[in-house]
Amino acid sequence: MEVSTCQFLHCFIITCLCFSEGSVFSAPNNGPFEKALSLDWADMVDGYQKLALESRLGIPIIYGIDAVHELNGQVCKDPRWGRCYESYSENSEIVGKMTSIVLGLQGHPPGNDTQGATHILLEGHFHSPELRYRNNVIVCAKHFVGDGGTEKGVNEGNTVLSYEDLERIHLAPFVDCIEHGVSTIMVSYSSWNGNKLHGHHFLLTEILKGKLGFKGFVISDWEGIDELCQPCGSDYRHCISTAINAGIDMVMVPFRYELFIEELAFLVQSGEIATARIDDAVERILRVKFAAKLFDFPFTDKSLLEIVGCKPHRDLAQEAVRKSLVLLKIGKDPNKPFLPLSMVAKRILEAATHVDDIGYQCGRWTGSKYGSSGQITIGTKPNQNLSAQNHVEELT
Repeated sequence: MEVSTCQFLHCFIITCLCFSEGSVFSAPNNGPFEKALSLDWADMVDGYQKLALESRLGIPIIYGIDAVHELNGQVCKDPRWGRCYESYSENSEIVGKMTSIVLGLQGHPPGNDTQGATHILLEGHFHSPELRYRNNVIVCAKHFVGDGGTEKGVNEGNTVLSYEDLERIHLAPFVDCIEHGVSTIMVSYSSWNGNKLHGHHFLLTEILKGKLGFKGFVISDWEGIDELCQPCGSDYRHCISTAINAGIDMVMVPFRYELFIEELAFLVQSGEIATARIDDAVERILRVKFAAKLFDFPFTDKSLLEIVGCKPHRDLAQEAVRKSLVLLKIGKDPNKPFLPLSMVAKRILEAATHVDDIGYQCGRWTGSKYGSSGQITIGTKPNQNLSAQNHVEELT
C-alpha cells in the first residue's frame, strides 16, 4: 500500500511534468513564445504529452490554460470588487442560466437525456459528457464559493453570510454547473465568515462532494494553499495538510513543486493525510481523464487548426459582443432617450482614451492576465464606428 500511495502522490502536482501525472498549466504570459500561433501551442502541448506517456505510469496529462471567460460562477454583489467583470451578473438566476456554457464546451449528456447529469449523479455515477468529440474540452467552474460577495468588494476578502444565504445566492450557480456535468471546480482565494475556502472541509467535502454529489475533481487556485498560514506559505506542511484534508484533489503549484512532493509524501507516510483521501483524489482525476477520452486521444487534433480564428467564429464573437454590451440610457425626457445615438447627430463628444484603444476595450485576460493597451488584436475601435457616421469631437 505504501508503494501504491507513492505512485498516486504525483497526481496532485500541476506544474512539473517530471513529477506529475495530473495536469500541466500555462500561466498568463507563459505560452510557447510571444505571439505564438495555434500550431505552436499544439506542438508544445503534444511535446509535454509525449513525455507523460513515456513516463513510468504512462498516464496522459490534462493541459490547462487560464481562460477566465470559460465559466465563472461568481455572483458579484458589490461593483467595487476588482474582478466584477468576471461575473455574469449580480443576479444568481442569471448566472445560473449562463452555466449552460458547460454543455457547449463539454458536450451534452449521452443521448441528450432530459434528466441529464442530476439523474446520473444521484445514482452515484459521474456524468460523462460526450467528450469523445475532439472539439470538446474539459470545463472548470470557478471560484467556489462566494468571492463575489466579500465585504466592501475586497478581492480575496471575507464573505459574511449565513449558510442559507450563501447557498441561495452564491452556491446556486454551482449546483447548475454540476447538473450540466462540469468536470472540475476551482476553489476561491476568499474566506467565508473568516475561514479560508482552500481549507474549508465543510464546504468542499461535506457540501460540494457530499450534499451536491460532485464527482469531478476540486482544484486549488494559483498558490491558493499558501494562504492558509501567515506569513503566506511559511508553514508549507500545514498548508498542504489542511488543503488536502479539506477536499482539494489537485493543487496548483507554480514554484515549490519539489518541496510540495516531499512534504506531501511525509504527511501520507505519517498518517496525517489518509491513504483513502489520496485514493479519492486520484479516482476523481482519472475519472475526468477517462470521460475526456484522454487515454484514447492524448494528442491534439491538428485537423482543427484550420478553423481557429476563422471568419464564422469571428463573426459569432462580434455578434456576442454586440448583444452583451451594457449601455446606460441617459436623458431627461423618457420619451426621448439619449441612446441609441441618432445616426444624424451633428456632434458627438468622445471623452477619455478608451474609445481610441482596442486593448482597453478587450480588458483583462486578453493575451495576458492584465491585458494591455494599444492595437493588440484586429478589430474596430468605438471611435472608428462613430467617426464613420458622425462629426466627432475628441476630449482626452
